[in-house]
Amino acid sequence: MELKLKPSKVNVYPTRSFLIRNTSAKEWVLELQRLKFSLQEVQVFPIPDTTANSIWGCFVISNQNLKSNEVGKNQLCQTVFSNFFIAEKSTLLPNINDSDKALLFAEGIYIFHPEFGIVKLEEQVDFEKLTLTPIENPIEISRPEASVFHPKGISSFYIKPESEEEVLENLEKNTVPKREKLPNQPLNFFEKGRLAFYKNFFSTKKEGEELTGSEKTAFGEKVDSFLNSFSGEKNNTIEDWQEDYENLEERNQKQLDKLLKMLDENPEEALKYAIPLDPNNSSRGGSQGSFTWNKRWGDLSVFGTGNWSGGGGGGSIDMGDSYFQLEEQYRKTALALIAKKEYEKAAFVYLKLLKNPYQAAQTLENGKLYKQAAAIYLKHVNNKVKAAECYEKGNMTYKAIELYEEIENFSKVGDLYLTLKKRALANQYFTKTAEKLMSKNQYLNAATVFQNKIEDLDGAQNILLEGWEKNFESYHCLIKYYDNISDSKVLKNQYDYIYHQKLSEPNKMNFLRVIQHEFKTKRDLQEHLKNIGYELIAQAAAKQPRIVEELKKFNRDDHEIIKDISRFKNG
Repeated sequence: MELKLKPSKVNVYPTRSFLIRNTSAKEWVLELQRLKFSLQEVQVFPIPDTTANSIWGCFVISNQNLKSNEVGKNQLCQTVFSNFFIAEKSTLLPNINDSDKALLFAEGIYIFHPEFGIVKLEEQVDFEKLTLTPIENPIEISRPEASVFHPKGISSFYIKPESEEEVLENLEKNTVPKREKLPNQPLNFFEKGRLAFYKNFFSTKKEGEELTGSEKTAFGEKVDSFLNSFSGEKNNTIEDWQEDYENLEERNQKQLDKLLKMLDENPEEALKYAIPLDPNNSSRGGSQGSFTWNKRWGDLSVFGTGNWSGGGGGGSIDMGDSYFQLEEQYRKTALALIAKKEYEKAAFVYLKLLKNPYQAAQTLENGKLYKQAAAIYLKHVNNKVKAAECYEKGNMTYKAIELYEEIENFSKVGDLYLTLKKRALANQYFTKTAEKLMSKNQYLNAATVFQNKIEDLDGAQNILLEGWEKNFESYHCLIKYYDNISDSKVLKNQYDYIYHQKLSEPNKMNFLRVIQHEFKTKRDLQEHLKNIGYELIAQAAAKQPRIVEELKKFNRDDHEIIKDISRFKNG
């Protein structure tokens, strides 16, 4: 029997060994140390060269599967049998069955390589005999001062941001206006108390935006009737209160009107007098008191350590219907500031005055103030995904990596490490991504990560085979496995390999579907595929007579076979 090696684009057998081409045993040891292999974990055999009394290199056998990135510049080898090895990216012709194996490779270890042919490996290298214990010479080491490194070029860069607290504190200093009182005598403490008291007895009447007077509430009517029941003369107490109420309400309304007008004409100046709105329970009426300017900054710390988005701090203010006017005007002010590209001040309006932290963060993000936007998303919206996206857009790569890792978006972590030219770290996270997908039985997606992200086709093929064997996305996994093989001869061998070695009762019908798909797309192998399909159908026909219908898919133009199928089904 003449054995031959043919080139192949993929490895057909497991790769658990590799060759080191060098004539020096010292270099073998150094290379194994560089690759982090322990001499206790591997077997090392010398390989003779084709010239007498010369060494080609050595052959290293490991106890686990190896990848190309684990052996460096050295060449992997495939394990055909436990004691017979061939070079990587090659296939053996003809196929060796068990009787051939017993005859040719009964004992000993053999390797078949295009450069030196078939070699029987007699004995392992005894490194203890080759090693000389060095003579120790005492030396004194002097360490030079660290030199300044001048890079020749920049391959990647990232921005190191401050902490979220520092970002927000700086934002506060730059955008929050100083607290000032609105001019023209707002209501004093006693007047605000009287107005709050009167609201139990009267309600305001308005036409459009103008105050037109007031009217008694049901409670006010009862009190007036009660006061007038003690004598025959008219008691004017309620009327006097009503007049005082209207005067106080008008002064209070004028303060609101001034603020609304100022927001329309000079929004940046108006921010000094603006008050926060509470969409939950205050600022919409009730008995909280009149509109007051002294409370608007209260103990709020807008961009610093205070509660930028939290409730409270602004006081509870009764503005009645003016609440909605003020809310609408705040929104117009924010849009006007955005149009002027003053994104920080617009964010101040959304966050401090309208209590909408998400809109504030989005405004900063749209203005490309990614560092500030990320701080708001983290501290006030608790949205780590959006914060990570902002750090990524702002080239604050390590902060983005930290957050993506926290939310277990390992694929994104790998992508970012690639931008930093850290392929080894990227591959670690791409592997985590694949493992996470496989834990969810998504073997096809996991293989795609290995093939496209890690660029490890062998690893992808192993995952696809595992998906096939475990019956998770088995049909699509096997289709993809075959699509990755471009050599027709290797492909034919792989059809036979799966058919004879990897087929079980549960996945036979899936394999028939795969063969039918391959029959339509691989025209040069149609005859071979048809034979496999016929065998599968014949094996199942006794228990499943209707399966003979599948013969049509291998004989689209044969009209006679339809009659044969019908006769078979009818007995």
